[in-house]
Amino acid sequence: MLFPNSEVRMRKLDKAIIGGSALVGGTVVLVTKLGASLVVLAGIVAYWFGLSNNEASITTKELLALGASSGVLGGFIFKEWSKFKNRKLKFMKALADNLYFKNLDNNSGVFHHLIDSAEEEECKEAILAYYFLLILGKPSTSEQLDSQVEQWFSKKFDFQIDFEIEDALEKLTRFGIVIFENGLYQAISIPKAQAELDAKWDAIFSLD
Repeated sequence: MLFPNSEVRMRKLDKAIIGGSALVGGTVVLVTKLGASLVVLAGIVAYWFGLSNNEASITTKELLALGASSGVLGGFIFKEWSKFKNRKLKFMKALADNLYFKNLDNNSGVFHHLIDSAEEEECKEAILAYYFLLILGKPSTSEQLDSQVEQWFSKKFDFQIDFEIEDALEKLTRFGIVIFENGLYQAISIPKAQAELDAKWDAIFSLD
């Protein structure tokens, strides 16, 4: 339904249900409501076209019955048409629901969505590296930290990943919340990290 060239069509089962209901209902209406009127009309038509020598006429009573029968037939046709329209609206609603709930974005919004998703992944990457470096509680090499994160993913989600530790550590070092000395990385405490990030954030909007 999300592809632009797709068309919503009724299933054969739906067509059979509508058609079968209309056929059975129409037969019942013709037999019970229009039977006598149709016999009279058939006699008149046959006399007019010379197919019968028996003169046929319609009395007031038969005319009223014919009018009532025509009303019943019109009501039946309208009822079946309403059924068809309602089922069609049901399919169109399903299409609208799918387009609304499953369409992530369109036009220029696609680029904003992709950028936001990329930013979220970069942020998660840095948070994971900082967290595991913090709980280690001692200076560690990038290889040790990388192994720690990948083992956690394997145990927690039963999924093997190749964590980009160098990219994450580069961000954390640039932000000043991870210290790199003698080939080892060490995370500063959370209060100090908050203060450091807050200072950097304020400096972005500095008017000096």
